[in-house]
Amino acid sequence: APRPDYGTGVSPSPNPIGVTFDGTSIWVTNGADSTVSKIDPNDGTRVDYETRANPGRLAFDGSSLWITAGGNTVSKMNPDDGTRIDYETGAFPLDVVSDGTSIWITNNEDDTVSKMNPDDGTRIDYETGTQPFGVTFDGTSIWITNEVDATVSQMNPADGTRVDVPTGFNPSEVVTDGTSIWVANSDDDTVSKITPE
Repeated sequence: APRPDYGTGVSPSPNPIGVTFDGTSIWVTNGADSTVSKIDPNDGTRVDYETRANPGRLAFDGSSLWITAGGNTVSKMNPDDGTRIDYETGAFPLDVVSDGTSIWITNNEDDTVSKMNPDDGTRIDYETGTQPFGVTFDGTSIWITNEVDATVSQMNPADGTRVDVPTGFNPSEVVTDGTSIWVANSDDDTVSKITPE
């Protein structure tokens, strides 16, 4: 079927990485030009806002956008005007999700996930497997992929306790369909379906 392709960021190479929807607009991070694009899904018109260097993935918590970026930071951005506050994370934050109360950020280079208070950026870091990458919330548990260990961690959001479940090799992104957890395994061309007990 025909498809419209809309531009993002500042040409020639904005390098779009993360994408999310806030209920009205599509948001895309542009890793090469340190911006995030707010795109009208009806006609592709956009507004670009400045971010920290190397913005990666992003999430919407119902009121604010959260954007992982270089310098070991996550940015809390107002979707109406692009104003932002930057908070410190662990080393090399990759992915981010909201559980409705806290913001969760995977810190790939120090094998932790940060549980962050969205009001003031204070955080608690919990140990994960080796090189955590993706993160999602299924309504009960936080799920974190661990690239080197070939596992996904099912974590209790209240206290950070976890159970590690085997996946395929080099698990990266993770998502829930409301019943099962789906993990993309980038080194063996598979996706794992995990049904929580």
